[in-house]
Amino acid sequence: MTQIISNHLGILGLCPKNDFKPFNPLHHLQALGAFRRNEAPARNSQWVATSGQFLRLPGKTARTWLTEQQEETDRRIAAGRQRLKAQMQALLAEHPQVTDLPPGVCELLLTEQRSQAKAAPKPQAPKQAAKRNALDYSRFDGIVHT
Repeated sequence: MTQIISNHLGILGLCPKNDFKPFNPLHHLQALGAFRRNEAPARNSQWVATSGQFLRLPGKTARTWLTEQQEETDRRIAAGRQRLKAQMQALLAEHPQVTDLPPGVCELLLTEQRSQAKAAPKPQAPKQAAKRNALDYSRFDGIVHT
């Protein structure tokens, strides 16, 4: 779930708490709740923190923007849940006994899998072609000094 909602937006200044952290899906709900409870009147302009910058928006614009962002977040979460559900059904179809494993065994298997992925040799990046207009002295490599 964190992959679905990571690298998203944070809202500050619309909530009474102002406990700003990297995106939390509840910030949109808290901000929209502040509008609904009239703690942040739509007639006043509001500060919004998004993508590393602060914007001062008219209240109605901020509320509309927050509503759109919340709907987008809800769509992403629903899509992620559907994808996770399909993956779980595929896993259960392949290994019906997987639900009988104790959580410790699952964690051990995941830890082992992660360590193997880290230990696997990473493919080397191909050498980049020489840049145009760069000095290339490779033609002098065959010269023998006497």
